[in-house]
Amino acid sequence: MQNKIPTGCNTRIQPEANAYYTPLKTTRDIFGILGVIFRDKKLAVPAKSDHLLETFAYQISFAIERLKLLEEAQQAELLRQTEKLHTAFLNSISHDLRTPLATISGALSSILQNSKMNRMNQNSLLETAYEESSKLNQLVSDLLNMARVEAGALHINKKAVDLRDLIGTALKQMDKVLKDHKISIHIAAELQEIEIDFVLILKVLKNILDNAAKFTPANKEIIITAEKKDGVVEIKISDEGIGIPVADLDHVFDKFYRIKRPQNYEGTGLGLSVCRGIIESHKGKIWAENREPGGTVIKILLPLENS
Repeated sequence: MQNKIPTGCNTRIQPEANAYYTPLKTTRDIFGILGVIFRDKKLAVPAKSDHLLETFAYQISFAIERLKLLEEAQQAELLRQTEKLHTAFLNSISHDLRTPLATISGALSSILQNSKMNRMNQNSLLETAYEESSKLNQLVSDLLNMARVEAGALHINKKAVDLRDLIGTALKQMDKVLKDHKISIHIAAELQEIEIDFVLILKVLKNILDNAAKFTPANKEIIITAEKKDGVVEIKISDEGIGIPVADLDHVFDKFYRIKRPQNYEGTGLGLSVCRGIIESHKGKIWAENREPGGTVIKILLPLENS
């Protein structure tokens, strides 16, 4: 390896050995050593035929080198894509942070600078500031949860939860977002309690309902169903919205992935990714399907611990 030359049987270095060793090398590097051991030295390859072994070793070296070059190219492409993703993330986060902050700052500035502003206008501006602060809180929460999911540090505190209470709480907390939509709920009678982390699964339902409301026209229906199937609870949230392009169905739960639409919808592409992390931490599954004749269905499977 150090001398970079053949050694052993039929060479100048330790010719009495019953093995022949040659370095696996190219112009770039030495990848290892090819050793040929002869059970009977009399059967060893004659010295004049050593070039055949050298050729064989050279071909092996080039094959290894090609694999290493391919791996380096793949790593470089992965790094490029990662940097591209980070740049897109920073651009998105910068915009998503700047917009509500500007609105909050503008609303509070108007109140402070106009001491004669009537109470109604003040309340309107304060309500705007509060709504934008809620968006910021949601964004920071998603970022923190995403970091915990990726670090494997998402703490799951499972307790027996009544599914009706869970869904009811989600709807109550989303009442302003859902006020212009029809809500239908169908929960199977045999469903009682399920072992889950109430706070985390509540966040999943709220994220999905928020998306359903965002992409569903006013007065259209959002349907929530839950039933027991083969040791799991299946929760479906269906809407009558614009649906998801088929090519995007497998990617909507990817981090920072946002569907390209002619309309300008707000979002960081983190919400559904966080949902997947939470559901998978419960050993469950979540995916999206298109609904006939139009809209989207988000399906969640959660295992029944006692089934």
